[in-house]
Amino acid sequence: MDGQGVAAAVTDQRTAILLFLASIGFITVVDTSATYLTADLHAFDHVWGYFLGIVTPLVIYALAIGAPRRGLLYTGRPVLQIARSGLLVLSIATLFVGLTYLPIAEATAISFMSPLFIVALSGPMLGERVGIHRWVAVVIGLLGVLVIVRPGGGLAHWAVSMPLIGAVAFAAYQLSTRVLAATDTVFATLF
Repeated sequence: MDGQGVAAAVTDQRTAILLFLASIGFITVVDTSATYLTADLHAFDHVWGYFLGIVTPLVIYALAIGAPRRGLLYTGRPVLQIARSGLLVLSIATLFVGLTYLPIAEATAISFMSPLFIVALSGPMLGERVGIHRWVAVVIGLLGVLVIVRPGGGLAHWAVSMPLIGAVAFAAYQLSTRVLAATDTVFATLF
């Protein structure tokens, strides 16, 4: 790789890191807003607004670039695309229900178990072999979540199951996204 290629790669990495950090910031805003708004709105109203806020600019963009005419919305796996979308809705809905009844720190900590489920499900869903080092990391991560949630510390509420269900759904959503990446365009999957 020449000097310009290296510079471009470094710039791309920096841009990717900044976009990732921005997305984490936006997730924090969404979760905090959902917690704040639960006094006036049901969690499912939040979910509806969340996805309306995502799909509206996406539809406008799709129409502006002519996505339907260019085949960018075509999918060879419509059932998996619909199931994947349902998993995301389930993930967000259960997290928002959990935020209605649980402190934000605990609900978020439980939802952070998603990467642990990704490792556990990557074998059955993707056929990947998970080595002992990754399993050790999963166990350490699970112990970290348990320390935050403090078993026996008053979180014996039924709502604790909501972010946990959401974490499993989000893990399946992420893995199905990886499966779809082999056949569908990024735009079709995003839409």
